Amino acid sequence: MSEQRTTYELIEAVVARLKPDEVELLPDLWAAYVNHPDPEHAGERLLGSGILADVAGWAPIVVSFVGGAVLEALKEEITERTRGVFGWRARRKAKRQALTEPLTLNDEQRRMIRAAILSRARAIRMSPERAQLLSDAVAGELQRESESQGP
Repeated sequence: MSEQRTTYELIEAVVARLKPDEVELLPDLWAAYVNHPDPEHAGERLLGSGILADVAGWAPIVVSFVGGAVLEALKEEITERTRGVFGWRARRKAKRQALTEPLTLNDEQRRMIRAAILSRARAIRMSPERAQLLSDAVAGELQRESESQGP
């Protein structure tokens, strides 16, 4: 079994598939995202509006969409970590940990991530072709993730 990837490594692989020259933008985008992970408004925060959905580079879209989708898929684990703890700081810390630890996703979580990617793409009015390209790139990397985790 291969070593499990983190969310950042998953994002890096997706961006490398879509637009390799944008990989160099990821460290700064990732740092900003991890400091304020908010899956509810991630697309709006990094993109500004739906108008930018088809002209923005892939890197900010992938960071916000994949990061948010991973957090949604890991919602139960994050809730468990913060059970009995009050405050937004504890929730933010749990989200940061979920984003930076190696991923151990099950099949249902992978399906949730892919569905969330398509939903977010539609929400910001991304063109159907671009949305499908993004979804396929994420699905391909999630499949690799699945295969690396073994049976």
